This record gives sequence, structure tokens and C-alpha cells, in this order.
Amino acid sequence: MNLHRGNDMSVPAAASEPATATGSGDSSGDGSTSGGGSTSGGGSGAEGLSRRMERAVGGFVDDPRGAVREADAVLDEAARLLARRREELRRGWDGPGAGSGADTEQLRLALARYRDLTRQVIDLATAS
Repeated sequence: MNLHRGNDMSVPAAASEPATATGSGDSSGDGSTSGGGSTSGGGSGAEGLSRRMERAVGGFVDDPRGAVREADAVLDEAARLLARRREELRRGWDGPGAGSGADTEQLRLALARYRDLTRQVIDLATAS
């Protein structure tokens, strides 16, 4: 879901990487999370989180409170993925490897990624 509204910054499609948390996080597949949420497999990567959420929804009839508790744990882990993605973005332009030598093009691409990710978060936060 790469949202580009308006032409306030021209970024070639190939240069603008998707601003999702898919590429970050642990996808060990063992179902463990650092958030302490109950899991029955699926991992903490984006695909694992999606599977966990589907299982929570599917388990609602048998255990409504447990299903909502698991959904809360999945959302917590997804928020951690977002925080890690933000740190990756920051390291790209302000980390030890970038130093003060980040050129204007690198900074322009970083700004476009921040813009895209921020728009996605705002859209999610304001969705009904």
C-alpha cells in the first residue's frame, strides 16, 4: 500500500520503496513474541502477524475474550514492527554509515519514505 497523493515531490516509482513493515521484524515462525502475547505459531513477521490475527478472529466463537486478547497482542507487535521500520529509515540518513555525508538525493528519498509511511499511519489511525 504505497500512497502517493499529489505531486509535491517527484520520486521515481522504483526509487520509492514501499513503506510497510514487511521487510523488518523477526519471521522465525516459532510463534514467539517479545510482547508476551499468546501465540500458537505464526511468527512475528508481517505474514505471521496476519496469520495470528486470522486465528484470533476465527477463535472468537469459542473464546471471545481470548480472541480479543490475542488481537491486542498482534496489534502491539505490529506497532513494534512500525517502530523498527522508523529506526531503519532514520539510520538510512542519520546513522553511523550515513554520517553528515548524506547527499541531497539520499535525503530526498528519505523524506519521500517518511511522507509515505506517515500518510499510511494517519490513514490507519483515522479509519473507522
